[in-house]
Amino acid sequence: MHQIDEQKPQVVKYPFGMRVPPGFDEWSIAQAGIAQQQNWQDFLATHADSCEALAALFDKLDVNGNGFLTPSEVLELAKQFYDGREPTEKKINQIISMMDHDGDGQVSRDELLRNAGCLQNAFGQAANSF
Repeated sequence: MHQIDEQKPQVVKYPFGMRVPPGFDEWSIAQAGIAQQQNWQDFLATHADSCEALAALFDKLDVNGNGFLTPSEVLELAKQFYDGREPTEKKINQIISMMDHDGDGQVSRDELLRNAGCLQNAFGQAANSF
């Protein structure tokens, strides 16, 4: 806070729905050596128009072929957005609860596609500009 008060840096404005301000990804790599990634909500929002791609992702994750993503299968989805690290059980349960519209503790293909559409609508046109 003192640095902000003293240096009064220029505020970086960027469109609502964008993950980060323009140039942040490059700055993060240069300053901290960290490559930023989309989170699972960003991914679904930006791929909502591609039902085939989301269906293929669902089929890949649905290893037992029962037509639903169980917590262990949702874990595999989440790992893609955590640099391969395993998110906590609490985080997996949060993801499932956000997507599980019928409350059965698992995610159907329709629920995945519906969530992608809802997330895209929430971000509006900005989701398409990622």
